[in-house]
Amino acid sequence: SIVKLRLTIAFIIILFLTLFSPYLSNIFFMESITPRVFWVALFGSIFTQIYAQSTEVLRLLFKPYKYILIIFFKTITTCTFIIFLILVFDLGIYGYFLGSLISCILVSLLGWYAIRRYLRFDILNLNLWPDLIKFGYPLFVSTIINYLMSTSDRLFIKYFFDSKELAIFAIAAKFSMIASLTVATFRTAWSPIAMKEMNKSGGENLFQTISRIYMGCSCVLIICLTYFSPFLIRLLTTSAYTESAP
Repeated sequence: SIVKLRLTIAFIIILFLTLFSPYLSNIFFMESITPRVFWVALFGSIFTQIYAQSTEVLRLLFKPYKYILIIFFKTITTCTFIIFLILVFDLGIYGYFLGSLISCILVSLLGWYAIRRYLRFDILNLNLWPDLIKFGYPLFVSTIINYLMSTSDRLFIKYFFDSKELAIFAIAAKFSMIASLTVATFRTAWSPIAMKEMNKSGGENLFQTISRIYMGCSCVLIICLTYFSPFLIRLLTTSAYTESAP
């Protein structure tokens, strides 16, 4: 039911965005972007959602090897197609989105095959949609807010300062992603276990123990990254970005 609801909403959004693509490109990019780029990018986002939901099911079923295999396959195929289309066919930004779309289609098919016992297309189950929409609406709003928060900072820096400050900010943000990667890995592994254990006897003790371990390891990682940040900046970037270490 979630797959069918996602696909339905996605096609409605694609139709709307395609109709207004000339206006959107002028507003957000201040230049004309061809409709085919919009189409490829939008369809790529649909198949990204399909692939992501497939991996989410595998994660909740405690099947880490299939989960990791599909994500690894997605990474390899995306890089391969993008590099091939840009370097061989010289398709530029269109090649980037087209390569991502092709990879997402292949991985979505692989993901659907991996969770095939949970998929049925002969029944719509429309009666479940109201509850899904009611539950998902607040999450949709929070996702939009988080997206605005994660992208608006660069716009503000570019507007109030200059490109140099933006570049320094980008380097610092990339290094902070090392910590974010660790957090994301922990959350990916922990959330299925948490959902299973939260209502069991002694579940609160497990949460308290894991929270202490999580906070302790996170603080140690942050301190280490902070201590070695000047060395890492000098090692991996040029002298123009040394100001990003603090």
